[in-house]
Amino acid sequence: GVQIVNCYSTCDIGGYKYAGGLVGKFENTSQAIVEHCFASGNVSSRYGYGGFGGLVGAVKGSDVQIRNCIAWNGLVKQRLSTDYSSGAVVGFTHPNCVLTDNYRKPGMQFENLYWAPSENFDHPNVNGTTAPLVRIGTDLDESKAAPTTLTTLDESNAEKTRFAYHGKHLPAGAEVTPNDALGWTSADIAGNDDPDTDPEDPSWTDVPSFTQGTTETIRPGVEYTHFHDTWQGDVRDIHIIRTTLDEHNSLDIYYNYTQDGLRYLNEKCKYLNALAATNGSMACCQFVRVNDVIKHAATDVGSEYWIANCALTIDDGKVNIVKVKDNYAAAMLPNKTVSCAGPLLVWKGVIQSYPEESSVLWLYDTNPRTAIGLSKDGKTVVQVAVDGRWNYKASSGKRAIGLPISKLAQLMKALGCYKAMNFDGGGGTAMWVFGKGDSRYIVNHPHNEPYTYSPADLRATGSAVYISSDLK
Repeated sequence: GVQIVNCYSTCDIGGYKYAGGLVGKFENTSQAIVEHCFASGNVSSRYGYGGFGGLVGAVKGSDVQIRNCIAWNGLVKQRLSTDYSSGAVVGFTHPNCVLTDNYRKPGMQFENLYWAPSENFDHPNVNGTTAPLVRIGTDLDESKAAPTTLTTLDESNAEKTRFAYHGKHLPAGAEVTPNDALGWTSADIAGNDDPDTDPEDPSWTDVPSFTQGTTETIRPGVEYTHFHDTWQGDVRDIHIIRTTLDEHNSLDIYYNYTQDGLRYLNEKCKYLNALAATNGSMACCQFVRVNDVIKHAATDVGSEYWIANCALTIDDGKVNIVKVKDNYAAAMLPNKTVSCAGPLLVWKGVIQSYPEESSVLWLYDTNPRTAIGLSKDGKTVVQVAVDGRWNYKASSGKRAIGLPISKLAQLMKALGCYKAMNFDGGGGTAMWVFGKGDSRYIVNHPHNEPYTYSPADLRATGSAVYISSDLK
């Protein structure tokens, strides 16, 4: 027989038919066992057929056992919804094999599946003819899913879409129990980097070396700084909010991209009774979960134009920046609030770098930027908005060319950040401070038109990353 025990895969898988995160297909196999395994890469169809599973693509014989495994994939995608069934754990399964106590990750994304399970659906274990596979009916009513009477794997056109096995659900925020042999952690299974293996910059200090500009105390523990002068060889316009997080001051995220009256940063801040805020991640593209509710699902659409390799997380007032592999890995994080973005700017005091041959040209252009950084203890938050695209003479007061990502990273480290990450920039860069700036309390000068100082043109934003304070 075949035994696959204590094995895992973290790579993305694509194929024509019958592909899984760990195993493509079991067929004509005697006494096969898969136990204590996991897969965390995305699994997707590149052509027209299905049979895609987070762990196994297809089980075509009854003499197969899959036990105590975890499908921790970000995405299971079938190109066409009318071809063979695909599932969270097994895509196309024999109705009388043995499937025992297998789980799927919270927030797993599905595309074009004939039956995509609801968030809390638990697929009953399968145990031969005594407990055959529970299948959904052709009415697609999950509440009526029932054990099949079939004892063979029917691949006729009428049946082949209904052999998915989704396993049991793990609730949002669930930690993965370490396996006896592998010593799994949730970071391992999500495919995220272990922060303890990265070296710290021994020269890093939390004492800011960038101290220019005019600083005002907005509330005790919250300062706003504006700098408009020459830095790093040209005129920059930089806005900074520095907040000490404590029992009075807190950081949170609010997401609303579609509701009239709440699409713009100033509208969000007024609604939230905020003290200060910036825009957050790209509303169209990057994963956002707020208080265990997914606000923008993970996607890879347009990923050649943006980067998602880090996330801001918030749990009961504790703020952190973590590394992730991609949007889907961010969706697997156990934290209540997660906002995926990128690129990562500073990690453990080390400025991050990106190859010059990257096709993401906006990394190197001078553009408006939004960023957030943290002190080593996570108790100080630094929010930054850098204006740009004002291509006038310096003497006019209307020159500010923005920053490339490399210089934004230098700025965040110079502000004493131990970790820092980039948010949506360009025309989306905006900062709001109560009682400051224009009539909307927007303190920077956002606009989409390059090389002008046109009237401030505030763009709708999905997220507000905002400061609240109970101090007056």
